[in-house]
Amino acid sequence: MRVAIAAALMLLVFFSLDVHALVAQLSGITPVTMLLGVAVGVLIVQIQTLLSAWRWQLTAGALGLHIGFVEAAREYYLATLVNQTLPGGVAGDAARVVRSRHAAGVATAAHSVMVERLAGQVTLAVITTVGLAAWPWLLPGRSPVSPVVVLAGIVIVSVALLALVLLARRLSERQRAARSAIAEPQRTVPRMMQRAAEVSARFVAEFGPSLRRALLEEGAWRLQLALNVAIVLSYLALFAVAAHIVSTPLPWLALVTIVPLTLLAMALPISIGGWGVREAAAAVLWPLMGLDAELGVVTSVVYGLISLFGSVPGAFFVVRRTDR
Repeated sequence: MRVAIAAALMLLVFFSLDVHALVAQLSGITPVTMLLGVAVGVLIVQIQTLLSAWRWQLTAGALGLHIGFVEAAREYYLATLVNQTLPGGVAGDAARVVRSRHAAGVATAAHSVMVERLAGQVTLAVITTVGLAAWPWLLPGRSPVSPVVVLAGIVIVSVALLALVLLARRLSERQRAARSAIAEPQRTVPRMMQRAAEVSARFVAEFGPSLRRALLEEGAWRLQLALNVAIVLSYLALFAVAAHIVSTPLPWLALVTIVPLTLLAMALPISIGGWGVREAAAAVLWPLMGLDAELGVVTSVVYGLISLFGSVPGAFFVVRRTDR
């Protein structure tokens, strides 16, 4: 289904574009520009992958799952490649959980991956919200929404973040109560179902404390914040490189407004690696900056290809594991 949706979106986007303008855009790409841009882009992908692996290592370590940086990098390369090539976008993360569960258990491994990914998505959402908030004042008349709607969005995001913190605290307070409840025998429930309920309850009850330990305790938020911001900035830099390859550099205002929105659209779980969704978002958002939709789509495709090519080292770890 996700393959069909991605293909349908790509076809819809390309059939709605001016083919002549698209060909003209592509014809302006020189071999030197392409090779240099791809080299820089692939280097950026390596940096963001290693930074992401470091983020996971720190998150896992805070939860008692101690992973060496080399191992974390290897698993992250593999997970990135799998996420970009298989439906769902989370198969690689699930593999990280399975392959690291022996050190501290499935629940801890799952929490480490979930917290690490959640921190990244929240950071991207916050940066996107900041860009939206600045949009009406930076570019009057080109904002897709009014300042009132932007302010309302900021309030909603702030309330959501506050609710997340309160939820983590609430889950932490109820952790002991949940453990006591699931420890009581349930004679009317089959043992297998009881065990499943016990594991699920414990997993949910312990997620709040895991979130707090990984992101807040002992000043962890400082390094976590720095890493997450650096990773999001690497995504924006890669988009800038992709635009340079197609011979139309993006203005800096685009990098803080339409690009974060395009990246956030990739989080929708309806395609493979964001393909189709990313291009559709670019086709809609680029004209809001006075740029051609064709430029947005071509830039988005180049961004996706460089990201995919940059994750190829993950295949090396698959082959190496198979040979053993």
